[in-house]
Amino acid sequence: MIYSNFLKTFVLATGLFYLSNAAPQGRGRGSPDSYDSGMGAGDYPIPEGYTVPLTLEGSKLLLSLCSAINNPPLIGSNVTIVAPTSNLTLKYITLARGTVNYTCSPDVVNSTDAPELLGTNLTLYDVAPLLPYLASEDDLHHFPAILVNMTEQAVAEFLNLPVLGYQYFPKIHYAITDLGSHGYMEGKADADYQIITADGNPRGPDGSVALSWIREYASAGTPSWGVSQTYRVYTAGGEPGLGISCEEFGETAEFDVQVAAEHWFYG
Repeated sequence: MIYSNFLKTFVLATGLFYLSNAAPQGRGRGSPDSYDSGMGAGDYPIPEGYTVPLTLEGSKLLLSLCSAINNPPLIGSNVTIVAPTSNLTLKYITLARGTVNYTCSPDVVNSTDAPELLGTNLTLYDVAPLLPYLASEDDLHHFPAILVNMTEQAVAEFLNLPVLGYQYFPKIHYAITDLGSHGYMEGKADADYQIITADGNPRGPDGSVALSWIREYASAGTPSWGVSQTYRVYTAGGEPGLGISCEEFGETAEFDVQVAAEHWFYG
């Protein structure tokens, strides 16, 4: 299988980390000497050299969040998301697992329109304790494709990583990310809608295509602190698909699509 060697490496690495806490030899990008089993989510340092991936091969730029499902306004190739603001530093890297919520309610959309995205409900796992045990950053990017095909309970048991926080949407297109004592952010997608379609990324168990890569930012006037920009990258599942209309779902008030992704936090 395509991920068999990666999984063997992952199981071995996590076993060493959680059972013996031994330092890896000649692998990884940082030293785990300062890591302590008594540390909590958000307390682990991120090894040097990690930078959020901004370019998705074969991607296109979605110019607007419209419901033009038959001729979506896509341009470019290998599009790059806007980089983090220069005065910000990488605070946390998480693996997200949960659902994306949609509606085909006739009160919101027409039957010929695409399902309306309501938001996400995600659990964010702090991967910093694991990073020094990976051979490279590329190993991290395999996780979403694996996690999206597991139940959320199985994911928690499989990863055995501390939960850094949660993301949810109190209203359409407006996210709240709660990282407990490590940060809080209320915000939305980049105002310029610089959203990357990720059709080539892994599908979910329900056949869904990969959710777009995107930058979110803290909105002015909100009680945000600790983090101010979030990048959702290396997505798996979460999107019914461009060109899919509500006619295929019926007049369903709401439905969920399974998703997994990486979320990188800057502040």
